[in-house]
Amino acid sequence: MINNKFSQIVFENQNLLVVNKKLGIVSSNISPLICHRLDRNTSGLLIIAKNQATKEKIQQQFKNHQIRKKYWALVLGRTELKFEIEGFIFRDKKLSDKRRFVPGFEINDLKISGKSNQRYSKTIFKTLNTNFFPIFSKPSQKDLNYFSLVEAEPITGRTHQIRLHLSNQHHPILGDDLYGGKIVKKINQKLIISRLLLHAVEINFKNPDNGKDINLKSNISSDFQKTISKITKDKQAK
Repeated sequence: MINNKFSQIVFENQNLLVVNKKLGIVSSNISPLICHRLDRNTSGLLIIAKNQATKEKIQQQFKNHQIRKKYWALVLGRTELKFEIEGFIFRDKKLSDKRRFVPGFEINDLKISGKSNQRYSKTIFKTLNTNFFPIFSKPSQKDLNYFSLVEAEPITGRTHQIRLHLSNQHHPILGDDLYGGKIVKKINQKLIISRLLLHAVEINFKNPDNGKDINLKSNISSDFQKTISKITKDKQAK
């Protein structure tokens, strides 16, 4: 049984359900039969099995890269229309809850290479829109007044993957106190952002019972939308 204070059910059949996980909830607290995870501070669609056999079938789809997930993130700066980021993700030696990202395909010094390595990560990004909102007045800080809404499709599923990939490209997600740095903290204060603006908006997978496609979408929360609306009051940037 799913506790409504953790999530809202958006799809259900006899063997599984998909919920819209609320912000600040640890995925494993929702059910021991979750088929994948979302970070505590990431909201959105999450698949939960009703039995172990279904959980194993869904997780096998993840291993075979048969499941597609898409996220929306509001980030700092003007992003390219389409771009890809790949590299390796490691645990931070100083902070256990933090990760670090090393871009590139081969890291000879660390004896790590290849897309089959468990640390390998890849995300495909598409820019949905970019807007100018004046927060910083100095001419040298003009570029810090641009914000982009991007769609992220992770090809792999590493911890903090989307956050690390965007931060590495100098486009940290707004509300990200862990990887955003001092500038994002200032922007969070100016725009009154109290959450990570990252949401799992879409998931596509096959029903393990009959092989039919299940395609689901989720609206971003009202506080996420409020920030988008705030920065789009001015004319959309070209």
